[in-house]
Amino acid sequence: MDIGERRLQWVQHNHGVRDAQRVGVVAAEVLARQVQSGPAWRRHLLAVLVEHAGSEFLDRVIVAGLRDGVLRLEVVEPGELYALRVEWEQRLARVVQAELPAAGIQTVRFALRGHQH
Repeated sequence: MDIGERRLQWVQHNHGVRDAQRVGVVAAEVLARQVQSGPAWRRHLLAVLVEHAGSEFLDRVIVAGLRDGVLRLEVVEPGELYALRVEWEQRLARVVQAELPAAGIQTVRFALRGHQH
């Protein structure tokens, strides 16, 4: 066997697809771990957000906290801030008030990550 054949065998042996997973499967597993960790109110909130807004929504936002009835969601991309405010602030406020009345959430606010209101 010459060197060219050995190289081809090495490539074939070492570059095969092994235990490949679709990105959606990996994302669902990460989301499931995220929903199962943290304080109870946060776990319930994440479950409600996944149910009503979808996992794509959670890929775009960070749950920054809950204070004085204001649920603060942060985004990294400035361009998404306005669109999320228009599309989701009032809708999410109604959803979390209905689904999580004990949390006392009155308002949902989107902000740019790292900026304080």
